[in-house]
Amino acid sequence: MDGYEILSGAVDLHIHPGPAKEKRRLDFLEAARYARDVGMRAIVFKPLEFPTLDRAYAAEKAVPGIKVFGGIVLDYAMGGLNPEAVKVAIKRGARVIWMPLFDSLHTRKMSERSTFAVYKREEKEKKGLTIFDDKGQLLREVQEILDLIAAAGNVVLDTSHLSPKESLVIIGEAKKRGIRNIVVTHPEGEIIDATEEQQKEMAEKGAYLNYCYAQTCHAGHFGERTKQVVHAIKTIGANHCCLSTDLGNNFETLPIEGLRLFITVLMALGIDNQEIDLMIRQNPSKILDL
Repeated sequence: MDGYEILSGAVDLHIHPGPAKEKRRLDFLEAARYARDVGMRAIVFKPLEFPTLDRAYAAEKAVPGIKVFGGIVLDYAMGGLNPEAVKVAIKRGARVIWMPLFDSLHTRKMSERSTFAVYKREEKEKKGLTIFDDKGQLLREVQEILDLIAAAGNVVLDTSHLSPKESLVIIGEAKKRGIRNIVVTHPEGEIIDATEEQQKEMAEKGAYLNYCYAQTCHAGHFGERTKQVVHAIKTIGANHCCLSTDLGNNFETLPIEGLRLFITVLMALGIDNQEIDLMIRQNPSKILDL
């Protein structure tokens, strides 16, 4: 496909293809084909409800020439912060374990002021999930989950929609337990809202910060949020960062187009070729143990 040479060898750590309970722009097989056809190296299907490891397996079989990964997100549908679900998922080939997403207590609180409709849709019968007990200590089941990830060796811990405070604690604990690769999902997004100082501390503790195209353009914040991302990358260092799309919604552009646009705009704002290479090829390839 002409015009997508910049994506050769790239890895997108955050795609949401269908089927899902809302209409998707593309299904999981189409996502793999698009990525393969522009020369990308790998993609990761992030779950919104149920596990994506079976979809990843099927997509990689059906679309030769692209690596595809999946895993589970520890929302209520998976039993919440459920070590048994993590154990089974890892045995079945999950490459990424995401902390709570829409059922995160932090997401529930932040959605009350969010301008993005998707964060307002979730049911509120349950208060939401946190990694802390009533005394502010890390839950025993979270510690078990971290041990399972550490023992697996090549499984990635993703903070998903935890609060910045929770992310800082779990990153530190994960590193103590020997987890090699930790990703912080779109720290710049309004639903996470980590300060640049918090992002810097996350990187210093050993996590990769995964900046996402979709988060820069929600609610018309493209210029403002993209400049914030550029400043964060320059301050923190591209060696601690990745670029992904977080795309798949029916009202959004295709993931390959979103990633191409994201890279193009970042370069126009001062991110150089070496930094781009680190963030779309080298760092995510290391994270996925490619």
